[in-house]
Amino acid sequence: MTVGLLSFASVPIVSPFVLNLSFDASAQAAPQSFRDTCNAAAAALMAVITDPITMNIIVGYNETPDGLGGSVATNLGAGARSSDLGETTGGINQTSYTTIRAALSAKASRSANSTSLLNSLPNTSSLNGSSNFYLPRGLGKALGLIAANDPALDGSSGIGSSVPAANLLGVCIHEFTHAMGREHGSAPFDFCRFLSPPPGARNFGAGSTSPAQYFSVDGGATSLVSLATSSDPGDFAATNGDIFQALYAPGVTQNPLSAVDLKVLDAIGFTVLGVV
Repeated sequence: MTVGLLSFASVPIVSPFVLNLSFDASAQAAPQSFRDTCNAAAAALMAVITDPITMNIIVGYNETPDGLGGSVATNLGAGARSSDLGETTGGINQTSYTTIRAALSAKASRSANSTSLLNSLPNTSSLNGSSNFYLPRGLGKALGLIAANDPALDGSSGIGSSVPAANLLGVCIHEFTHAMGREHGSAPFDFCRFLSPPPGARNFGAGSTSPAQYFSVDGGATSLVSLATSSDPGDFAATNGDIFQALYAPGVTQNPLSAVDLKVLDAIGFTVLGVV
């Protein structure tokens, strides 16, 4: 089994989860500090996710690579943009609700958080009238539906060249988790999106804006966190410096991955340390 070897304060950490970054020509020409920060962001995620899989993400500097030698976004400036492979190449990976629910069921015992989500999902052929959902490649690996070490690209991330140094690590973690599958308009993330106020109806909207909404693992009964209504409805509406909030405050260092961040990653299919 391939493992990722990390080092924090000279203490080696072995992770069964490998976030394998490759850098396109723009990122290879960027300052070394950019690549170092990208690798530090990957290390932070490898330290908390324990699924024995290898996820492959290509990174661009001031552009979002398309995985085919071109780009889907350029001149990002102080912004950033990510997508999983299916979005990047224009492909659609539709997976049946029954297949995704069965895969979540096989892993549900890893935490009460994930068990709660499973219990909120009816054992039927569809969810709210939808029988097929877009499933990002990375989550396909985490759920055992794609070979754990499949070498194909799973996603891409572009980080703007004007992102302040104080924000760069947080922005990288934020974007990499998008490329890994933390995105609205896809499963299992949309299984947890509901229209405010609780208890609300599920929200499967895939557009760039959304009505007031929240993330819930108990069928919408309670809100774990409010979600953004613009910029990216797959992000948090918070303004407290959380890494997953929609907009960062330039020059203000974001907080480390929070307990809520970890619960979200756990709910969508990853095995995450510290989530019970």
